[in-house]
Amino acid sequence: SSANETSECLQTPRHLGGLEKESVYIDTEGSFLVDRCSDMAKGIAQRLAGNGGVSAGVRAGGSLTDVRRLLDGVHLWRVFDLCELLCCLQQL
Repeated sequence: SSANETSECLQTPRHLGGLEKESVYIDTEGSFLVDRCSDMAKGIAQRLAGNGGVSAGVRAGGSLTDVRRLLDGVHLWRVFDLCELLCCLQQL
């Protein structure tokens, strides 16, 4: 989960200390947890709302727009063998 936290921090707006970047996960074990990633994005959006970084809608239960913006920066590739992994790396 620490990789997920790093990913979400990278996607945080620059004026709040983030880098506004995207993240690529290459999942070789099928262990990527979509729900966990979504929960983290919601938590980050709520923290940003408390800092004035995102819309007030997050304070009232979470703005799907802001969560979606964070999750849009996460790219997941599931690979099953070495050949797929190498192809995936070549595309980066």
